[in-house]
Amino acid sequence: MARDVRGGADDEWGWFDAALLYTCHVVAATKAGRTDAITTTVAASFPPAMARDESLLSEGWFVLQEFFAPGDGTYQHDGGFFFASGGLGLAVTGVVAGVRAAGNASRRQAAAAAAVPRWLEVDRGSVVVSSHGFYLQSTKGHRQWPWESVQVAEMVGPDVVQLYGHSTTGPVLWRLQSPWAPMVFGLWCVDRHPQHPQFVANDWLPRGWWERATAAGHRPAIGWSQG
Repeated sequence: MARDVRGGADDEWGWFDAALLYTCHVVAATKAGRTDAITTTVAASFPPAMARDESLLSEGWFVLQEFFAPGDGTYQHDGGFFFASGGLGLAVTGVVAGVRAAGNASRRQAAAAAAVPRWLEVDRGSVVVSSHGFYLQSTKGHRQWPWESVQVAEMVGPDVVQLYGHSTTGPVLWRLQSPWAPMVFGLWCVDRHPQHPQFVANDWLPRGWWERATAAGHRPAIGWSQG
């Protein structure tokens, strides 16, 4: 599900850099209890539904992967019987039996492979990050995830946050890729786990990005910790 997160040449300040700079501002202001300093909000086709004082802070694309097994290991076994008579009967019968056995073996192998859990893309669309959670909109509908529904979070890529939580259908393990994945992680940490190791060390931001931002004339509200 890899996508270009730079939005420009290697030496250019791109749209993902701008998203990270804004993310640092929002997370730092929220952590300091200065949400009044967050003056930029987004318009959406739906009203905020998680809290009375909720603000919609960012919107952009997302690609969602889920860790699961697409199958349960079962397959349709062809156990039919075929017998041909005549001079070539035994030969034809043997060929058909061999083809059927090969087909059963192929289906058995495919079923076994489908029973192995893996990361699979399950959705893509638009994500809106708010002060109290995030919303996903796609052809699958409109879903909301308040921070308390997420039990574990970890940044596993510059724009990919891995989430374990409880959905309306049970536990799920997701990888959410979006330019706003760092904001999802940062705001979740402020609300649910301020002592998260990645959050405390600021290594939820891409390595070297703080220096890159500074060299481009920007001053992120959250910096990279060298220690």
